[in-house]
Amino acid sequence: MVWQESEAGKCPGCADDLSVTTDRANEDAYEGHVVRCFKCAAKERAHEVFSSQDGSSSAGLLTYSTGGPEITTS
Repeated sequence: MVWQESEAGKCPGCADDLSVTTDRANEDAYEGHVVRCFKCAAKERAHEVFSSQDGSSSAGLLTYSTGGPEITTS
C-alpha cells in the first residue's frame, strides 16, 4: 500500500514528483532532449512491416532486435 501511494504521486513519463514537475513556478526549469535509439527503431520498423503485411492487429506482438556492438556495463 505504501508503494502504491508513493507511485501515485509520480509522473508516469519521468517518474519525478508531480507536485514539483507540475508546479507553474518550475515551468521553465526543464529542457527537453531528443535522441534516437537505433536498436528500438529497428524493432519498430519490423513491427510496422509485419503488421502491414499480416493485416492483423498488432496487439500482443513482441519484437526484438539482433546485432549491433557489444554493450558492457561496469
